[in-house]
Amino acid sequence: MLITTETCLPEVRERLGMVFYSSVVTTGVFKDFFVSFKDKFSGKWSGYTKEIEKVTNFCLEQIMEQAKTYGANAIVGINIDVKPIFTEKIKMFLVVVYGTACII
Repeated sequence: MLITTETCLPEVRERLGMVFYSSVVTTGVFKDFFVSFKDKFSGKWSGYTKEIEKVTNFCLEQIMEQAKTYGANAIVGINIDVKPIFTEKIKMFLVVVYGTACII
């Protein structure tokens, strides 16, 4: 299945509707401790990045399945949003993936 951020492909024969999936990545106390310790020295959030990548790939798989139920062979205008949701006790990330199911 073709997945693209492009919205206007000349090959698009029919737009079938929007596909959408969201999921939340939560982190545990121990993971937060180790990630914050490592990140102070590296300047990266690599511990969270891997978890977000896993959830993003899962969301992409879900919208591909939705698109197949429409009879689509492509998803155009794909958008992936990751929003942090932090409180004193928990860190979460909301991952939202959506696009338009199409026949090309």
